[in-house]
Amino acid sequence: MFDRWDSPDRFHVPDDPPDVLGYLGLALCEGFPGALRASDARQRARWMRSYVDVTTTRDLDEFGSGRGRPRSPSRFRRYVRACALHTAGAVPDSALAEAADLDRKTAAGYHDILDAQRLIVDTPAWRSNRLRRLTSTPKRYLCDSGLAAWLAQVDFDTSQRDPDARGRLLDTYVAAQLRAEAESSDVPVFLHHLRSQRGDHEIDLIAEFGARVAAFEIKSASAPSVKDARHLIWLRDNLPADQFAGGVVLHTGRHRRWLDRDIEAVPIAALWG
Repeated sequence: MFDRWDSPDRFHVPDDPPDVLGYLGLALCEGFPGALRASDARQRARWMRSYVDVTTTRDLDEFGSGRGRPRSPSRFRRYVRACALHTAGAVPDSALAEAADLDRKTAAGYHDILDAQRLIVDTPAWRSNRLRRLTSTPKRYLCDSGLAAWLAQVDFDTSQRDPDARGRLLDTYVAAQLRAEAESSDVPVFLHHLRSQRGDHEIDLIAEFGARVAAFEIKSASAPSVKDARHLIWLRDNLPADQFAGGVVLHTGRHRRWLDRDIEAVPIAALWG
């Protein structure tokens, strides 16, 4: 996608993309082969429980040995769950430690282990000398939305009722798709997020490739409007034209269409093409 950004073929919308319920079902399974092979939600939950048990016991011994790191599986599980509850959020280290009822040093040790396992992804804040008063707090993701959902006790029904849970689940799922696109690109791509210190401007993900940036918003709506692109419009209007490569509102509908100059609405499923 990023290496063909200037082509209209950078996105390909399939003939029959999922609706919001279909995307939620995909996000609840995500990418672990054991979870994908599960025949139903109960079997998937058993696999997830076993995976977390291994991660917080055997893998804790492997990654923690000889480094002076804390080695309490129960406390490690608390920290992993705190990360799941805050996935897709710009969360300070101190807030994660407090949510897990841990001191900051212990929490930092567990965070290092999750990072070594590639189970957590810290997406750094994007900075520009043309934009002032931006936060420097990274956006935190568990690598797999299915694992995040199981740890946060979010099932299919909960994701439909709770807009915050639904938003975090879809954001985590789509971020994983964009990371895969970035890693497979022929050009180096670096992913960031943007949030102003007052919270009046926030963009889910910014892809930086060369001297250009593309900005992405992730929405559970099926028919996003110009209002859903307002932060992308703000970024476009505050960057040089040759730096802003375009803005994309990724949504759960069926159609690709322009919302404003250089900003379009694109179904999430177009990332698979």
